[in-house]
Amino acid sequence: MLLQRISHCFKYTSVLFNKAYQKRLLSTGSNLNLTEIREQLSQFQGGHVDLSYRGDNGCIAVISLLHSGRMNALTGSMCVSLYDIIRQLSTSEEHKAVVVRGLQGHFCAGADLNMLKKMADPANGERFSYFMQETLCSLRHLPTPIYAAVQGNILGAGAELLVACDFVIASPQTNIQFVQGRMGIVPGLAGAVHLVEKVGYHKALDILLMEKGMDANPA
Repeated sequence: MLLQRISHCFKYTSVLFNKAYQKRLLSTGSNLNLTEIREQLSQFQGGHVDLSYRGDNGCIAVISLLHSGRMNALTGSMCVSLYDIIRQLSTSEEHKAVVVRGLQGHFCAGADLNMLKKMADPANGERFSYFMQETLCSLRHLPTPIYAAVQGNILGAGAELLVACDFVIASPQTNIQFVQGRMGIVPGLAGAVHLVEKVGYHKALDILLMEKGMDANPA
């Protein structure tokens, strides 16, 4: 059992940290068209991502995720809205902080499975990954502090969204887990890079390869 686990980890690591593979991922964007990907993702409707302002003079920008009955899993239209909101915030100087939150007791349970089933081929997977890498890296590089206000189960792409934020404020009932490893895939939305920035190389390996959940304390 232990040897099987090590073998699984080795295969996963060889992809995750293969320099040639990483270089190809970084150069992929030159061959992809964001406008075309937006149009494709917009076909997968459901849920909302909204922007509001709180605090004195609206100095806190609040990004709210809502996909009722789906634990705020991200549909294509939600991904497009998130991208547009982040682009809007990147050109604004009116807010002093950004808060990303989920409504109805959950932060984000990952990408919507109904959408993923319809995009289950390498070309569409690469397009989706590229679009969300652009989105989350833009979030990561906003010029103001970014807070994730989280609760409930945070899985897969939801965990990648979380680690793109600067600070995490978690309720005691929070469970954070990168589930990509058990599916034999790597975090495709820049989550591995952001996780290393947060917890360091070896801790990130432990979390990703062993699929360990994190509660509110280490978060």
